[in-house]
Amino acid sequence: MKPKTKNSIVSIAIMFFFLQSRETTYYSLNGSDLTSTSSWLTTTNASAIGSNPSNFTTNGDIFIIQSGQTCHISSNLTIGSGVNLTIYGTLNFTGSSLTLNSLGVITVKNGGIFSIQTTSSTVTLNGTVSIESGGAWTGSGSNKIGRASCRERV
Repeated sequence: MKPKTKNSIVSIAIMFFFLQSRETTYYSLNGSDLTSTSSWLTTTNASAIGSNPSNFTTNGDIFIIQSGQTCHISSNLTIGSGVNLTIYGTLNFTGSSLTLNSLGVITVKNGGIFSIQTTSSTVTLNGTVSIESGGAWTGSGSNKIGRASCRERV
């Protein structure tokens, strides 16, 4: 093999490695506290073996609260930049703070509910919040919104 051809093959392999999508999709476990990484799996079936995330800040990761499930956040949670939280089920927030960093996304889908169930909480939204037709964002608390792009889709 000619050195030029060998270098081209190595260059293509390196480029392919860096262009691969790095995001991972994680699915909620029904009834769990979603601030724990053990409450999320890479499979939709709780009895199946899947991986847990190492954090909630890896750019490109997707977290899905499954339809028919009710989960909660009982302590502080920060959703990192480029991370997506999609709610098809119900998410009850009873924690003290939720922070959505810039470029992070929370989407409440049709039938999904995000419910803030404490008046002493702080929800800081620096990313995008999307509430689709049939989705709901309810509750009370102290809401700090910084540069958020909030929209309701009908």
